[in-house]
Amino acid sequence: MPSKSRQWFGPLALMLVLASAITASAWANPTKRDGVIGPVAFARGSPVTVYIDIDPKSKLDAGDPERRDRVGDASKGIEGWVTPLADIGQVTLKVVKLDGSGNDPATGKPPDLTQAGSVHVVWESSEVIEAKKGNAQAYSDEPLAAGFDDGKGHVADAQATTGAVIHLNDDATANTAKDKDLATKNAVHEMGHVLGLDHSAVNAPANVMNPKTELQPANATPTAEDLKEMKNVYASASGPDRFDITATDTSVALGAGLYRYSYDLRYNAGPDFGLFQVGLGAGVELFDIEVPEGWEWIRNGSVLSFDPTELDGDVPYLNATFPELQISFVANGLPQAQPAWVGRLTSLTGPAAVDAPATLPLLLAAAVAAAATCRTRRWTSDPCHAGRAEPAAAFSLVDLHNTRPLVRAMGKIAVRAHPDKLRPWGCSFTARSRAAR
Repeated sequence: MPSKSRQWFGPLALMLVLASAITASAWANPTKRDGVIGPVAFARGSPVTVYIDIDPKSKLDAGDPERRDRVGDASKGIEGWVTPLADIGQVTLKVVKLDGSGNDPATGKPPDLTQAGSVHVVWESSEVIEAKKGNAQAYSDEPLAAGFDDGKGHVADAQATTGAVIHLNDDATANTAKDKDLATKNAVHEMGHVLGLDHSAVNAPANVMNPKTELQPANATPTAEDLKEMKNVYASASGPDRFDITATDTSVALGAGLYRYSYDLRYNAGPDFGLFQVGLGAGVELFDIEVPEGWEWIRNGSVLSFDPTELDGDVPYLNATFPELQISFVANGLPQAQPAWVGRLTSLTGPAAVDAPATLPLLLAAAVAAAATCRTRRWTSDPCHAGRAEPAAAFSLVDLHNTRPLVRAMGKIAVRAHPDKLRPWGCSFTARSRAAR
């Protein structure tokens, strides 16, 4: 079935979407937000102004060993995004260093942080940061986003607006050079989050979105991998560096109210593609999610997302080298047109809302249906690999000696966190999978 044309959603109601996404550990993929189809970014061609507060340690006496002024170092990190943003998103990024009274030197007044595109950089002690975020050197509050609500739990064409705050550590150690270097690296990393990028995998090649500061590039400059993902945030059908992806959808009735949904994606031209999403109806349960090696999935409310992670030391983006992608899953919702993201907003067949949650008979029916459609499948409770596709030994889906974990696996969807926030009790039982060979 050919991909359907773009569907304009009924009454286009403007709404605010809070930055509530819990995202997967991948190679600096675009951040996913609950219910949002497509990346969230500042509007193409818009200005973004970053206001940096004065470093509190700069107010200490000149002879004080803890005296620091790291505003210039933080500015250097943030300015590393100036050229990429201009080239990829036509976004003009400017940094303003506020004075000791919190005023913009150009106006003599405090900045208006209610203006869209305003970002505020503040300094906090490690105690304050750890109390809020645990073991972290810095963190950021993502901007709010405004988009169109389709009335079915999905928001599309979302654009970042206001509320972005970057919290940098103002501690002073015995190593002044290290303090300044951390300010630069933390600033460029957290600005990446504000611009719509998630963490990369720890084992990724050096890039500024690596969650471990010591593994980020020494020069704290966005790398080619960072810029590939920035293109996944900004490239679109209307952009100068547009995606050209053909998407084909099919749905097959399996009985017992279950359907298998399959999607074939083909790369034609444009940037390396790394984010496919399809909307889900309310109450939809998912089973037997199949993704190719090197890709993973995550559910954020009413949106199911797929993106590349790592395969044999490389990232299998959809591109001229890796031009085809097949994804499928079983769900308990009737096939209907759902919003989807394939580098542009479109409409594909997906599961519609269901009236009642899954029951044990439905779960068992899903096990039988899934067993009939695949041959190599392993269920796991490993919290650090929830939802990730990687090689699995041949193993019968219906394991009579391990029935309870199987049912639990089908009854829950994985919740993924940043790698520095993973907790065993924060992940559900999920499936690792690979295509049968």
